Amino acid sequence: MQIPLNQFSLIYILCGLFGFPVFILMSLILGINTSLGSIVFRALIAFGGLYILLKSNHTRNKLRFGPLSIFILVYSFRLIYDLSIKGIPTPFLPREVLYMFYFGSIVIPVASITYAKIDIINLNRWFFYASVVHAISVFFGLFLLYGANLADLLTHRFMFNETMSDGKGSPLNPILVSRSGTSLLLLLLVNSVYGEIRLNKFYFYVYFILSIFLLLAGGSRGP
Repeated sequence: MQIPLNQFSLIYILCGLFGFPVFILMSLILGINTSLGSIVFRALIAFGGLYILLKSNHTRNKLRFGPLSIFILVYSFRLIYDLSIKGIPTPFLPREVLYMFYFGSIVIPVASITYAKIDIINLNRWFFYASVVHAISVFFGLFLLYGANLADLLTHRFMFNETMSDGKGSPLNPILVSRSGTSLLLLLLVNSVYGEIRLNKFYFYVYFILSIFLLLAGGSRGP
């Protein structure tokens, strides 16, 4: 059974914006290297974007994609020129990994979303549900990584990327943690005032406390 392109595009956008912590959480639960979860996630995003590009009606959004395509071409040329022709060193990541991030995680998703036919009617509701899953995944990911030290995130300057006792580094970072709390808080407040989603007080306060915790946990923490 083939999923309609508008529904596939909606799923793709939700996974791209909120799916990464879910893959990290699954990796932690299964006890496998979190890098594998990251690679699988980024591969799915890249191939999903290519699928949308192949199936989309390119003439429909040609005007909208025109200026964006010029920017992508100029920026891509500059990136390739600096890294491959001038040989500017990349001390933190290999050149190949930078290309993978740029083309697979930025260019292809941006181009595919530009061409995608999105199910706007259900976008707001599913954005909220996805932000809840995103925040819960981040919270449980922090719990699995830090255990009893989770409370220290609110009282100490905790280093998210420090080496754990088992020699593994944290796959979560302050920006991701804070973003999950910010997204949930904003969508929660917007939907409580203007949206179609009506939550009872229990769920509202649970999500509100969760979002505030993640905001505080990610705030002022060094990488």
